[in-house]
Amino acid sequence: MQVARDEQSSCAAVLAYHAHVCDGKPDEPAGRDAALARGWAGPQQAFALNGKHPSSGRKCNVAIVVHQACQPVGLLAMSLSKDARGCIVQAIHAAPKVRGPLCVPEHMWRRATTCISEMARAQRSASVRFSLEMPCCQSQQGAHFWIVRNGWDGTEHAKQAAKEWGLGVKWKGGTYELWYQLTL
Repeated sequence: MQVARDEQSSCAAVLAYHAHVCDGKPDEPAGRDAALARGWAGPQQAFALNGKHPSSGRKCNVAIVVHQACQPVGLLAMSLSKDARGCIVQAIHAAPKVRGPLCVPEHMWRRATTCISEMARAQRSASVRFSLEMPCCQSQQGAHFWIVRNGWDGTEHAKQAAKEWGLGVKWKGGTYELWYQLTL
């Protein structure tokens, strides 16, 4: 795993990951379509190009990239506040071939909590509140991942979406708001 801990290297890592999932053609429809086929959705692609989400306006300044056979196969991008008390998860993605039993998304999350803990302690922060807002196109499955598999909390809407995903019931229902309190 490669960890970037500043804005410049984090944004560069996200952009490089984006170029890779677009088969090296991020400016062409064929490249963007290749990324979509790998689950790198439109909001993630827009984030990669801008380095920030329109809703928060905060730039990515922490990125975890997983490599397999010298190829990037997973990315977790975040924005840690200057006082290290808040952290927004901006994008997470794992190539289809490393999902499931390899648990790459979970490994990235564990590495992220270690990294953010170190950075927060350096700022003398006693806790960090993680937050994430996912449009329904980034899925009920995402709500299930964060809430059920990683112990996050969320709005009743997000909890219901996660529960029903686990039961095999698929539905769309707006934005899923999630959070996690990391106590140091």
